[in-house]
Amino acid sequence: MALRSRALAVAAVAAFSGVALSSCGLRSPRQEPAPDLTVADVLYLTELRPADVELKTPDASVDYTRAGRDTCASLEKSKSVPAVAKPLASSFYPDEASVIIVAAIHNYCPQHVGLLALPGRA
Repeated sequence: MALRSRALAVAAVAAFSGVALSSCGLRSPRQEPAPDLTVADVLYLTELRPADVELKTPDASVDYTRAGRDTCASLEKSKSVPAVAKPLASSFYPDEASVIIVAAIHNYCPQHVGLLALPGRA
């Protein structure tokens, strides 16, 4: 039941986001097609919003989702959050990089959630 309500919430957010972008004039004048977003993408982008990550254009959404997916791919190789954070810091502000890592783990690779625990704490 909770999964269904979460899916409905995601669908509502996705629908609202498309309406908000088109009504606010944030789409480019040439009306590029919106990127195809998965449920995981929408949840990931939704988690970035409270952290003041600005997604002003569809291209920004693509850039951030790519960064999140790349983060998980890097975690598969390195198994180290600091090793993943360093390359992100060259493209994003440090606070954005940390939010990207946390949101990526929550939504794209939850098997790595243990990497978010502080050492010495259960």
